[in-house]
Amino acid sequence: MTITLTPKQSDVLVKALDCYLRLGLGQIWTVGEALEFLHPVKHLNHWDIREQFTNAMQKQLLGFESNSSYGISNGNVHDYAKIAFDMEQVLRGTQSLHMGSEPLIELTKTTP
Repeated sequence: MTITLTPKQSDVLVKALDCYLRLGLGQIWTVGEALEFLHPVKHLNHWDIREQFTNAMQKQLLGFESNSSYGISNGNVHDYAKIAFDMEQVLRGTQSLHMGSEPLIELTKTTP
C-alpha cells in the first residue's frame, strides 16, 4: 500500500495521530485542545474546557488527577495508540526531511 500526501495533508495526519495517541495515553484534555483548534470560540479556550469538563472526565473514567497520564510503554496503553505513536514519529521524521520543499511525501507499506 502506498499513501501519497501533500505537506498540508501530512500536517493534518500528524495532528490526528497525535490526538488519537494522547487519548490512548489517557490525556483526555486533548479533546479541549482539538476543539479549540478546530472550532475557536472567543469566550472559551481549552483551559476553560479542561477545567470545566475534561479534568472531571479524566478522574471519573481513568482515576487520573489533572496532568496525569500513562507513558507510551505502559501495559494499559492500547496497541492502536502505540501504532499511532510509531506512525506519527515516521511522519514527523519524513516532514523534517522535506522542510521548505514542496514534494509530496510518499509512504509505502510492504507486506511481510
